[in-house]
Amino acid sequence: MVSYIRRTLSELDDYMTSIDYNVTTFKEFVRLHLDTLTARGESSSDVMFNLFKGYLAAQDKEFST
Repeated sequence: MVSYIRRTLSELDDYMTSIDYNVTTFKEFVRLHLDTLTARGESSSDVMFNLFKGYLAAQDKEFST
């Protein structure tokens, strides 16, 4: 399960496009997965990189900037 969560967090750019760039849904998704990792005594050292990778996938270039 932990490896699935980590993989999901590494594909945040794909998730952002799959939800039609809904930033609120995106943030809730990330928070849920981070909380799930924490509940299992785990963490993600590359979450910031993946988070920004997801944000940069948004089509709204003003938002991305």
